[in-house]
Amino acid sequence: EFLEIPALDSKTVLLSVFIPLLKPTKNGYTENSNTKVIFQTYRASPRPLGNALAYLNAAFLAEISIGDKGVGINSIRLAFGSFGVKHAIRASTVEKYLVGKTLSVDLIYEAVKLTRVAISPENGTSHPAYRSSLAVSFLFDFLWPLVEPDGCVYTSTCNSSGIRSRMTFDDSETTTLLSSATQVIESSREHYPVGEPIVKSGSAIQASGEAVFVDDIPSPLNCLHGAFIYSTKPLAR
Repeated sequence: EFLEIPALDSKTVLLSVFIPLLKPTKNGYTENSNTKVIFQTYRASPRPLGNALAYLNAAFLAEISIGDKGVGINSIRLAFGSFGVKHAIRASTVEKYLVGKTLSVDLIYEAVKLTRVAISPENGTSHPAYRSSLAVSFLFDFLWPLVEPDGCVYTSTCNSSGIRSRMTFDDSETTTLLSSATQVIESSREHYPVGEPIVKSGSAIQASGEAVFVDDIPSPLNCLHGAFIYSTKPLAR
């Protein structure tokens, strides 16, 4: 609701922001022994570890419970931002569709279709199809570890009803969709020093600050400067 209000003017001051904190309990973040609260954030950008504008941000919060038929969603919040709209939004249509239902492959399939419709960048946004596909993949990544095609949650062994006897969502116990592999490359002295790491010749002076760059050189007296002037017409002289 706050994000939807008009922009604050020069006479308005934001005094405080309150973000509710989930306090951990013996059972995770809920007092109910049959429920679990899970939270995950996502971000995709041209440089994930750098200061680059994101193609899409997302934050998901869900309270799930185990029943005789599988994992049910008691409540869920799906927030998306930075995908070509004025502010972050909640995918309320997807939330309403998922609440009260038991997770299954078909349910996730319908949810991702609704997500693709809900996350629609405005006209003129770069890579609109890619941003929408990111939203779909983030939601799939969030929900899929909770259900297998046979209805089992990814944790310890299934019992006769197909439901895990213990619920935990540690990363170390999450089964991924990709298989693992190992590649071993043995070094050979036959073509030495080919294949050996070589120190960059200028790394020492760059790291010590001794390297001199163009911006470090003072402009001489009566120095001339050039600048590009963009034409307002194509192929003009």
